[in-house]
Amino acid sequence: MKSIADYLDDSQGTGPATGKMFSLYGMQIGKFIGMEVGSNKLTFVHPVNGRMDVPLSSDMPIPVEVSGKEIKGPIMNPVLRDIIQVD
Repeated sequence: MKSIADYLDDSQGTGPATGKMFSLYGMQIGKFIGMEVGSNKLTFVHPVNGRMDVPLSSDMPIPVEVSGKEIKGPIMNPVLRDIIQVD
């Protein structure tokens, strides 16, 4: 199954994901609408539960060092790999 992160990594981008239903941890979160201009968030709309905005990145609250290199600034939101296409 394809995740929304897979679409972000694809050369076609998220266009092919538009209008498709996605789930997060087994629960449908809605059809992918797209990114809101200037918000850096992905928008999903569910016919019953309403709208869900998912940020593309997460801030690093504390300094983290990996292999001697400090990671600064935002990192890709790890939840994007768990948002899976249903249809």
